[in-house]
Amino acid sequence: MRAVRILHLADHMGYGGRIPHGMTTYLLLVLPRVHAAGNAVTAAFLREPHESAAILEQQGVGTRFLASRRWDPLIPFKVARLVRSFAPDIVHATQVQSVLIARLLKAAGMRFRLIVHMHNLDVLPGPLRWISARLPQPEVALCVSRPVMAAATREYGIDSARLRIFPNAFDRERFLANQDTAASDLRTELGLPASAPLIARIARFHPDKGNDRLVRCMPRILQAVPGAVAVFAGDGPQRPVCELLARDLGVADRVRFLGHRDDIARIVSACDVMTVTSPAEPFGFVALEAFALGKPVVGFKAGGLPEVVTHGVDGLLAAADDETAFAGLVTQVLLDSQLRERLAAGARQSIGRFSLERHVEALLAIYDQRAL
Repeated sequence: MRAVRILHLADHMGYGGRIPHGMTTYLLLVLPRVHAAGNAVTAAFLREPHESAAILEQQGVGTRFLASRRWDPLIPFKVARLVRSFAPDIVHATQVQSVLIARLLKAAGMRFRLIVHMHNLDVLPGPLRWISARLPQPEVALCVSRPVMAAATREYGIDSARLRIFPNAFDRERFLANQDTAASDLRTELGLPASAPLIARIARFHPDKGNDRLVRCMPRILQAVPGAVAVFAGDGPQRPVCELLARDLGVADRVRFLGHRDDIARIVSACDVMTVTSPAEPFGFVALEAFALGKPVVGFKAGGLPEVVTHGVDGLLAAADDETAFAGLVTQVLLDSQLRERLAAGARQSIGRFSLERHVEALLAIYDQRAL
């Protein structure tokens, strides 16, 4: 039985050639295992090269970067040439442009099984929504959460019968392998007392991540927990906005901006509570990083996060736009050690729901319905 040829098509792998995003993490976890199962896998990206590609190449996954600007009218032709040269049995497309282009190629008569993978709560411009509703349907549309599933139908016109909930996976062993520094060392690095309560936020500084919400909550949190410090790991265009906001609110000395970090496990290990501030997180991968180290999560009942975090079991969730309630929940976790320990125990149990092995097995079963 010959290997299945799989082309994983995505818009980009991250920002600036170095900064990764959630899709990067997913690809690094899953594609090498799909290759190791005996399949021929190539990952192709519409944008510029990214340094994370070297990790895939080292594990046998080929990579291609088309280095096209966004909405370049020649992109469909470039992808068509790539498809003809690679001759995939399956095109597994994710992100807005790649999903649309893959469906366009199907409309043009190209023969491959099409699987689309929806990771985001995309809102398409009206003309694209109209076009997408008239394109060929994928064989299956994998959606990381129910809100993403709703967006797949509303924005892309994907038939509900094609949709399947397919939560993200997590490799706990790989994540913990990068944790080689005691939690207290981060406080030492930041010049903080060993007992300082730490609130972590790990995310890009982008408007859809809502990092400013935690900054706005800090005055309320500090009223109850004067020694608390919020630690932000990540970078992006909204970072200066949040830094200015912290100064304006008089909490700049209690908010630390670490920029892009490669020692995420160390930061998670050091924190007392992980926060997820996105107005509508499609899934909430950072919650899995917290669970892996037994850290409670405080977030909002919005997007896909309630499908990851179970209120009162492994974290606490405030109403979608209630920043006052959010600040109160963070304070509650910091002040109540018994609650914190109970949620931490729940978090350690919850990570088992997102097994990487089971995820890859399920994906291979989808692939294994054989090629054309």
